[in-house]
Formats: sequence, structure tokens, C-alpha cells
Amino acid sequence: MDKKRITPDQVVEAYLATGLVPIRDVWTDRIGDRRCGCGLTAVATQISEANYDRISNAIMEEYVIADLLDLSPKYVVGFADGFDGGKRDPYESEDWQLGYEDGRSAWEAVKHLRDGVLA
Repeated sequence: MDKKRITPDQVVEAYLATGLVPIRDVWTDRIGDRRCGCGLTAVATQISEANYDRISNAIMEEYVIADLLDLSPKYVVGFADGFDGGKRDPYESEDWQLGYEDGRSAWEAVKHLRDGVLA
């Protein structure tokens, strides 16, 4: 059975649909009047605007996002690490590795959307 994954195209579409600004190292943030979020936050927010607040108010965001997007928590953490430019950990699980690859690819696909908004 194939594991559910998030593609760079899904992430680009989510940022364009929600107006969120790509940001690294946090799940959600605000810069002035602009809402910012990581790639998975954008995908979850595209499904429902209420998800942005759910993630913002969560204590363990990775579990909230995993539940909202029907992904494994390990995949979510790997995706975030890849999106944030973290170092690959060869000892992590297969789900983490897949998430890491997808997060790195997603960042490369969306980083230009920050131009003129964030330094």
C-alpha cells in the first residue's frame, strides 16, 4: 500500500489559495498583517480556514497536522525538518525520510513566494 504524501504542487496551490506566506522554523506566525505558515499548515488551511487557528493554538502541532491531513506524525516531523532546511537524519524511520524529501522539495517550490514579503 502506498503511503500518503504531500507534493510540492499541492503546497504551491495551497499557498496561492490561502494567501499564507511561506515561513520556516515555526508552524504559524504573523508578520505585520500577513499570516505565515509552513507548507503543511498551508495545505491544512486550504482544506478549512479554521485549521489555521487549530494549528496556531495547538501544543503539539505535528499531531494536529497529522490528524487534519491523515498523515503519520513521523512524516509530518520529517516534512517540517526538510521544509525548514534541517539536516537529514539517516537513522529516522521511512515515514520521516519520505516526509523530509517532500518537505525539501516543497520549500524549493515555494520559497519564491516570500519575495518582497519577508527578508
